Amino acid sequence: MASEVQSQLFKDLPMISSSYLQEAITAPSSQWPSNYQRLEFLGDCILKFVVALHAFSKYPLWHEGYLSKFKDLLVSNERLTCAAATAHLEQFICAEFITRKHPVFLPVANKLQIETLPRKVLADVIEALTAAAYECGGISLSQQVLGIFLPELSTISNEPQCKRKKDRTFPVHLEDKIDLLLAFKFQDRSLIWEALTHSSWQRDNTTGSYQRLEFLGDAILDFLISKIVYSQCPKLSEGRMTELRAASVNADFLGFLCMEFTLTEPCCYRPNLTSNDCEPSTSSKLTSWWMFMRHDAPEIIKAQASCSERYRLLGGRIKRNLENHVSYPWAILAQLAPPKFYSDLIESTLAAIYIDSGGCMVACEEFLSRINLIAYLERFVGQAVILEHPKNALDRVLGARSSDFQFAQTDAGLHDISVWLEDKKVACISNCLTKAEAVVRGADAALAYLSYT
Repeated sequence: MASEVQSQLFKDLPMISSSYLQEAITAPSSQWPSNYQRLEFLGDCILKFVVALHAFSKYPLWHEGYLSKFKDLLVSNERLTCAAATAHLEQFICAEFITRKHPVFLPVANKLQIETLPRKVLADVIEALTAAAYECGGISLSQQVLGIFLPELSTISNEPQCKRKKDRTFPVHLEDKIDLLLAFKFQDRSLIWEALTHSSWQRDNTTGSYQRLEFLGDAILDFLISKIVYSQCPKLSEGRMTELRAASVNADFLGFLCMEFTLTEPCCYRPNLTSNDCEPSTSSKLTSWWMFMRHDAPEIIKAQASCSERYRLLGGRIKRNLENHVSYPWAILAQLAPPKFYSDLIESTLAAIYIDSGGCMVACEEFLSRINLIAYLERFVGQAVILEHPKNALDRVLGARSSDFQFAQTDAGLHDISVWLEDKKVACISNCLTKAEAVVRGADAALAYLSYT
């Protein structure tokens, strides 16, 4: 069957390893020792990266909202299912229970099997085949495979070009600091300034806002994390890999990394004394990455000041937890609640590096290492850190029992939450900044209650 996939579907493409093709077309329902789940995990992010790159390159005037809608349409299970049906992919999928004593494969799939095959399986197999192609020929071969199923992706540029105006002038005193902090010198200086420009910026039109770059950077980040986890952890299950990715790319964690990403500069000052003999003293000054963001919104200044105060109170605790504890700090990160623009800056900077380096993934990985994301990811893997989200953990512990989350909003716009288990209130959290924070902290408190009862 794998041979027929190569000869019938991919006949004009370079050879893909038969072992990868066998794995890609084997559904979990077959109960075979290996199936497509790990490949599907990787292929899902490759697909989203390729589509994001295609949309970013082909539609330079589209804003982030249009780009996201275009991507969501192409990567949806409905679109992939239709693509699989058009290519008659169902005849190559092994979804029936098989054993080594009965390796029976029909040359053409049984009609009943085709009709009862779950639609998600068809979409999963396309993603698994995409990853199989990547393992044998990189992104280029993945693009060619996707072009067979999704004709919209048949021609893609690997080096997206952004139309920008010439004769720009940016703050000279900040240029060197940016290069020093990133350890990367941009050839196109407007790229990094676009990555640092909030949509509220109105003082000049030398660049657009970072929203388009953030769209591309989000896909690059997901792809890189998935690739690292898949390649370095061959024995991990698809579920564990999904947990690792979720913990590594969630917005609160990225926001924390953005606040941690600082440049240390020497700072000289003179004591406020009349004596001429006093020597100037030297201290250090910390400049965080988020401080470079250009904006013209008073509410952003307030949000930055409020988040900086929360970071002062919680930052050390979060860092110690990430470096030493056995559980991922979902609840404390939710309390930090960094505004979305903090994580956006990480993703937009990643995309700017990708474009300026000509699509060099090594340069992108070096940036992720510089902000300590790779180091944390390696610790999550090596020390088997518990990464399950508190809400998912609560649902698992409760099993058939149900939980009820009741919300109330205060006059100050904050959120209170009560967690009920079988008509008994087991947790109550007050003054959360967002509902998402309330859910995480409420579930975490409910788990703590259950562990002591």
